[in-house]
Amino acid sequence: MNKFKLSEDHILIRLKLFKYDNNFNYFLLVPYLIAWNLFFVILILYIIYWFGVMSMTVFFTNKWCILALLIVLLLYMGYGGIIQQVILHSNRLEKPTFIMDKEDTVKQEKE
Repeated sequence: MNKFKLSEDHILIRLKLFKYDNNFNYFLLVPYLIAWNLFFVILILYIIYWFGVMSMTVFFTNKWCILALLIVLLLYMGYGGIIQQVILHSNRLEKPTFIMDKEDTVKQEKE
């Protein structure tokens, strides 16, 4: 049972939703988290229904909304491309050295 125990730094422990002791059945976390996720999905769908589907379509077909989403998308694509280039090309400057010291080779031969 301790295999599924949360650490003391976990967010559920810090928010005082659960006590950090050995008496709690941590298998109950799965249905608890599923229930909260289901609640938030239903809440979001209800808010969309409350605002009205037609008003949401009018909002998303507005030219300023489309322009703002396009700008955010272009910034995100640029950021992703820059990060990819930095990560992929960061190792090109560092060339690996495969030369071993003579002392190391002598030690390995003796062992």
